[in-house]
Amino acid sequence: MFLRPIMIAALLSGSALPIAEAATLNKFDGRWTIVLSTDVGTCEATIPATFNVKADDIAAEADSPLRADGAVEASGSMWIRFTAGQDNYRGQGKLTPSGGSGVWSSGSRYCGGKWKATRTR
Repeated sequence: MFLRPIMIAALLSGSALPIAEAATLNKFDGRWTIVLSTDVGTCEATIPATFNVKADDIAAEADSPLRADGAVEASGSMWIRFTAGQDNYRGQGKLTPSGGSGVWSSGSRYCGGKWKATRTR
């Protein structure tokens, strides 16, 4: 008789975990703008782009000059890859619910630097 309330409490507390994890994963959802700033090499001084986050996936925004894909972890750690024709750019860093920053490099153009992102919606 005493075990029944304990079992119910254990079941209820265990069922809340997936809901909390799902809410955490969605805090980065939306449209983002990003600017790659070149520190090394002969790439443009700044390279603008946009991308979308849905759950933990990064995808290209239709009006961006660069195609994007990547992923965001629940902690905000992320990686992203941009491509435009033969050019490719890879970045990693961290997002918060409103912005983010990190580093990037291009093996095809031999340049790299820092990036900053802002959530626009």
